[in-house]
Amino acid sequence: MTQNMREIMNGEMDLPVAQRFHEHLRHCPDCHEESLRVERYITLLRQSCRCEAPVELRERIMIEIRKIG
Repeated sequence: MTQNMREIMNGEMDLPVAQRFHEHLRHCPDCHEESLRVERYITLLRQSCRCEAPVELRERIMIEIRKIG
């Protein structure tokens, strides 16, 4: 079930499988709670990883892109 949660949270699950997964969550309180924990964890992780690259790095990247293009 945990693997399915990761796939669904990342948008990697096929629609029919995702529908069955959500149906299961409606009827299984334990899995529903676990899915909420995973969702909160992923949200916190994404928020904590939001940082801006240093100006010097962005400038070097843009210089390299211009060389290629």
